[in-house]
Amino acid sequence: PQILRLAREKRALLLFGGFGFRDFVMRRRVDDVKAQLVDPASDRYTIEGIGASAGFRSRSALYDAFRRLEGTTPTAFRADRRATGRSSPS
Repeated sequence: PQILRLAREKRALLLFGGFGFRDFVMRRRVDDVKAQLVDPASDRYTIEGIGASAGFRSRSALYDAFRRLEGTTPTAFRADRRATGRSSPS
């Protein structure tokens, strides 16, 4: 039953979200990384460590996904947030 439920959820994502399961997971991971990058409590962690905590297995996977979805790198995103003082991951 759990396999059928997963398949049903995957179909719902495709039908109502317009994207696949992998895209959904990647978006959630990138959003998690963005939230951590703007959190001052996470300043002591490396970007690679933050990416690993969000489920990215390598630096290149993190940077590729982040650049594709956000149009910038995690390093530039963090630096921009620090320079502007914005704490919202939008």
